Amino acid sequence: MIKHLTKIRELFSESNIKDGYLKGTINSLEKEHIKVIMEVKDYLDSIYDENDELVRLNMLTSYIAKSISLKINIGSVDNYFENFNDFLKRYGFEKPRTEFHIYEEKINEKTVSSDIYNAYLDCIQLIELLKNLCGSQNRIGNDFELYFFNSGKSLQLNLSYTKEDLINLTVTDIDKVYTDIFEGINNEDRKEIFVNNLVDFFQFRPNNLSQLIKSWNVFLRNYNHSYKAFLEGFSFEKIQNSSNDYFQEVKSKIHETIRKVSNYLFAIPVSFLFLASRLDFNPGGYVKNIALFIMGCLFSILIWKIFFKNIKESLDSIRTDLESYQDKIDKIEWLKDVRVSLSNLKNIDLENQYNKLKWIEGITILFLLLLGVTIIEIEFGFINDYILKCF
Repeated sequence: MIKHLTKIRELFSESNIKDGYLKGTINSLEKEHIKVIMEVKDYLDSIYDENDELVRLNMLTSYIAKSISLKINIGSVDNYFENFNDFLKRYGFEKPRTEFHIYEEKINEKTVSSDIYNAYLDCIQLIELLKNLCGSQNRIGNDFELYFFNSGKSLQLNLSYTKEDLINLTVTDIDKVYTDIFEGINNEDRKEIFVNNLVDFFQFRPNNLSQLIKSWNVFLRNYNHSYKAFLEGFSFEKIQNSSNDYFQEVKSKIHETIRKVSNYLFAIPVSFLFLASRLDFNPGGYVKNIALFIMGCLFSILIWKIFFKNIKESLDSIRTDLESYQDKIDKIEWLKDVRVSLSNLKNIDLENQYNKLKWIEGITILFLLLLGVTIIEIEFGFINDYILKCF
């Protein structure tokens, strides 16, 4: 629908909009024009000839090469906007997920080279950052407010801004700020510092997003200074302790896995020995023996699909956490000892547990094979006969 409406506007020699209705004139109607008009017929209010007389839709072919005027209810066309400010009324706080068109700026969802639209996308990133940091949100119609609380202070921020704010936009490095706060090390402290600076920033300014857009570089500089002061004053000891705590936590997880592996190392042979002790060595006991072998198979499947799988998933989870944490502290030179310890934990301790798991899997298969061979020997005596022939 949007693309057909856009084509019709290109056919108009003159047009105007009033109360959500577009009225335009096509100086010389052609057959191809009629096809386009038919595509938007559901939104047509009326058609007039050059004498301002009403024209029926099915009579358009009679007006080929003549002038006609169309009145279209563009207010009912979803995601079609006359200008950028109209677009912001609908999508000022989140990017549209479907096709759209802004007539005056010639912008749609495929646009990549528009300064105003790129500035809008930067602003949406900033809004997403603020929404993820706020304590609560309140949206009523076109009014959207975020509430921030920190150290006994609060901020009620109105997310209002205009096209003019976007033209003068200075917002940069949003991706980096977002990554540092939500994915970097010390992220909880970063969140607190960011919110505290945000509350202070608006202490003597109007509480609306326009102010932050205009002075983003000032705010970002203050935030970086605050975080740097935090690092200089407290961060070394705090991050060192945090890393050591994490190191001990991972070691505890690995030891818990060791305990599980040790239990299985003991339990699996005992279980198969119990099954072997129940075998019937008398002729005619094959039904019982086959039933015991089936139980052994089911037992193997159970421990393989559940217990072994759970242990491997636990080890994989520990490895993923270790690699993620190593990436976070990789650039911090004074955490070199912690990085070395974590690397040893991953490459030695964790690998040992993977190897033990492989041993248990191998032992399980071996016991099951031995159980099967024993039952075959009881019933058919192949092995005994072979030994007697050899001697």
